[in-house]
Amino acid sequence: MFFFNNCNTFDHAKGYGIPDAFFDLATTGFQATQATHLRPGEICVVATKEQGGQIRFTWYSFSRVEKKPYKGSPWRVFCGSPLKSEKLSKGDAARDGIYSIFFDKNGNFRRQSVFQR
Repeated sequence: MFFFNNCNTFDHAKGYGIPDAFFDLATTGFQATQATHLRPGEICVVATKEQGGQIRFTWYSFSRVEKKPYKGSPWRVFCGSPLKSEKLSKGDAARDGIYSIFFDKNGNFRRQSVFQR
């Protein structure tokens, strides 16, 4: 299971023009080494900040990666079908057994983009 931190609230489907896009990673640097071995059907959870301090957690069934340019740089775009979505307060999410992986010991979003469990 992979966990993706979309704390910048980027709309991947709109930004890349791919209806089932849910996350992206750079093709160079540290991000190029992350999430390189996903298999079709693997579960991916994306955390996205919402207004009012809520965090939306959307679960996807991964299908494929596409390479697409964005602002002049190539990106790996992760695509798949949404399975479910739920919203929690940041405090509740930080204490949740599944979603706590996104947060540090003080309840702040960790800066890393990808976590695997």
